[in-house]
Amino acid sequence: MAHAVKTFDGPVFHLCQGYEADFSFNVSFKAEIEAAYMLPTHKLAVSHHVADRLKSLGYKPVSYVGQTFDPDEFPPAVNRKYKSYSPTILLPGIFESDVKGIRESLEVLAQLRQEQRPFQLLRVSTWPQSESEKAILPADKYSVRLSPPEMAAAYQTSDLMIGPSHPEEGFGLHVLEALSSGLPVLISDTPGHRHIARQAAEYFKWHERQDLLLKLKNLLQNPLRLRELSRMGPLEACRFSTAKVAAKLITLFNQSME
Repeated sequence: MAHAVKTFDGPVFHLCQGYEADFSFNVSFKAEIEAAYMLPTHKLAVSHHVADRLKSLGYKPVSYVGQTFDPDEFPPAVNRKYKSYSPTILLPGIFESDVKGIRESLEVLAQLRQEQRPFQLLRVSTWPQSESEKAILPADKYSVRLSPPEMAAAYQTSDLMIGPSHPEEGFGLHVLEALSSGLPVLISDTPGHRHIARQAAEYFKWHERQDLLLKLKNLLQNPLRLRELSRMGPLEACRFSTAKVAAKLITLFNQSME
């Protein structure tokens, strides 16, 4: 980015999917990250809470542009049926990235299994399953680097998705994809998730494992609520589109050239 600012004779834009200096695993790079954000670039945020965070730190200009998305890539399952016995719970995300909240969710699911409540755990990640993760709770199925069609199939064949990201997460794309697929979601109560799902989700307090456990038990025992969430999800997902983002970008690009 510094090279672009130095060599390009024109406006430079910085797409921001999250403020990386807030991530604990980036602590050794925090100074470099902050220096990059201080460069004279126009910050483009994919979510409102990221835009607000950047503005609160004094970075400017900052514009909210939204998240590109094509709902047709993640269609709802036809005649979705929920397994009352041994439902499939989808948990996507990188275990090693603490902002994803995977460790806490696995610990809760391990407790649920200890209580003799049957379920199948489907884990999806871009990284292979680590021994540390297996020690908490080995997945019944673990998939790595799924393509969009494969991910769509995972949403359609699951009964519930847990989205446990912390507030620092920039945009919960898995949540949006699940909503579009008609898959009920139980997600952490963060500004980013509220922006995506609004009323089409069940929420838990992101820092409280017992709240997640309680909400999970209640939801798995409530097929009517699961069906209601399944109906609501695709309607919320349709609020997001690539065309809307493209229109905002074109407007900003044109304004920068005036």
